[in-house]
Amino acid sequence: MRPRPEADAAVMISGNAFCQIYFRMGGLWNTPVDLDDLDHVVAQLLPHPAIDIVAGRRRDGWISVLSRRGCAAIRMRGDDIDYRALRGDPFGYPRMGASINAQAAWQTTVDTAYPDGIVQVAQLFRSARTGDLVLSAAPGYDFRRFELRGHVSSHGSLRADHMLVPLFCNRRIEADTVRSADIHASVVRTMAGPNGHREGDGRPFTIAW
Repeated sequence: MRPRPEADAAVMISGNAFCQIYFRMGGLWNTPVDLDDLDHVVAQLLPHPAIDIVAGRRRDGWISVLSRRGCAAIRMRGDDIDYRALRGDPFGYPRMGASINAQAAWQTTVDTAYPDGIVQVAQLFRSARTGDLVLSAAPGYDFRRFELRGHVSSHGSLRADHMLVPLFCNRRIEADTVRSADIHASVVRTMAGPNGHREGDGRPFTIAW
């Protein structure tokens, strides 16, 4: 990719159906841009048929999630997540409590069109490196403009057909559904014992050995 020093925005594609947009404000790239300052951009993105979900930070510490179905606000406090559906619901979730922990959010949303969507967005924006806007593509679209070879499928969005994958294991596990982040934590605990070192957001499940 050729650098373009005159650019005011940079789009980083991940997984074809997911992208992050960074804006240069005041000549600086490393200053987070508040969603309130990008309302005009969001207003142009949301009606586009390729855009399913748009998310961004707000000055008050909340994350806004928008779609043509509605708008919601997310805030993560430790392992608890505050979720406010402000107008409809961008994920189309059934009504849920104002505050929910990460594991309960997973269990509540696993059978919906956006399994774990609340947690995925909340954890993503904990990183200072996350873009000013995060976009998830609508079904049938991705954000790649070109490829050396054509492709006939996509991945990376927040939708169930991209989020849910089968887990094959030659040992019995004591869980019906798990996050992929849980697998590393579970293997480490199984091999090193309950006091073994582990990192990340994964919650270990029991593996029969």
